[in-house]
Order: sequence, then structure tokens, then C-alpha cells
Amino acid sequence: MTHTMKGRSLTVSGIFAAAIGIVLLLCHNSIKLTGVTITCGIIFMAIGLVNIVFFSSRGRDGNFTSRTLSFVTDAAGIVLGICMLVYQEQFAPMISFMFGLLVAVCALWQFFVLALGARPFQLPAWLYLFPILLAGGSIYIFLARENGDDAIMLATGISLSLLGLACILEGSILGITRRNDNKARTAAAAQAQEQQARQDILIPDSTVREADDAGTTPGVRETTDDLDDVNMR
Repeated sequence: MTHTMKGRSLTVSGIFAAAIGIVLLLCHNSIKLTGVTITCGIIFMAIGLVNIVFFSSRGRDGNFTSRTLSFVTDAAGIVLGICMLVYQEQFAPMISFMFGLLVAVCALWQFFVLALGARPFQLPAWLYLFPILLAGGSIYIFLARENGDDAIMLATGISLSLLGLACILEGSILGITRRNDNKARTAAAAQAQEQQARQDILIPDSTVREADDAGTTPGVRETTDDLDDVNMR
């Protein structure tokens, strides 16, 4: 079951990452950092407003401190979104830094998945090539801020596509391993049942064989004694 959950989660994460990477690759000439800033600002504002309106209308669970912290977090998200919309030029350089940091975190996450996250199963060593490439991509993104928005979008798209491919491969390998484990367990259980059935059949046979070796058969001795009693009468 552990392999099932890990495999599926990795596959789903890989599909999302690959989809975002492909979009950035196809639209790297038209997507600008200012456009990403506007999109992120709208997303932050929408999430904050939805959380405040939805949860306040239904009533938040928890004590006063948790409600206050939730409200402050949502309000901060709205303020951040407004600032990103108003000060696009100031936030645009931060987007490239965020992309580089995102790819670096993905590289570290891949190292963790390959080293510890898939235990007790050991993933193939050649998969370490993906986090190494991601680490190189993050360094390039940090250094490519002077090369224009196109270079940053292209490098980020390639990095996210590689991340998606790595997650899909890891999820597929874990899924195959799970199926093989299930088949092995089913075969072992069937073999154990077959051996138990053979033992159940052999136990009565061995009892009859021991009785024959002793010169008696269960039920026959009693019948012979009865005949002797009849003759004496």
C-alpha cells in the first residue's frame, strides 16, 4: 500500500509539473515576468478573498487565536496580491528569483525521494541524473536574470518538464514494484494453502497406514471379538 500511494502521488505530481513546464516552453516568447507577477497577484487575492468570505459565512472552527491567525494570513495574501498588481516592475525581478528557488527546492526534493522517500524499495541509481540537472537549471536561472524573460521562462520550462518526467518514471517504477509484490504474495499464499491441504490429506492416510502396520484395522478388531463371543455361545 505504501508503494501504491507513493507511486500515484509521484505520477500525479509529475503530470502537473510536466504540464506547467510544457506551457512555459511553448509560450516562453509571450510570457513575461510582469505577466507572471500579475497572475500571481490575482491568485493571491482570489485565495484570500475566498477564504475570508467562505469561512466567515460558515463560521471558522477553533479558538480565537486560530481564527485570528487565519484572518491575518488571508489578509496578508490579499495585500500581497494588491502590491504585486500595483508594483509590477518591482516584483518582476523577484519572480526570477522565485523560479530559481523553486527549481532548487525541486532538486533537493528529488534527492530526498531517491535516497529516503521510496524506502524500503531502492530506485535505480540513474534517476539521480534528474536532480543533478535540476540543480544545474536552478543555478542557470539565478544567473540568467540579465538574459531577459525568455531565457528564464525557457530554463524554468525545461526544468519543470524534467521534474515531471522524473516523477512519472519514479511513480511507474514504484507501481510495477507494487504489482510484482502483490503477485509474489498471492503466489506464496496459494502455495501455503496448497501445502496445508496436502498435509490435511496425508494425516488420515498416515493414520490408516500405522494401523495396518500394527495388524489391525480400525473397526475390524471389534467385529472379530463379537464373532468369538457368538461362537462360544
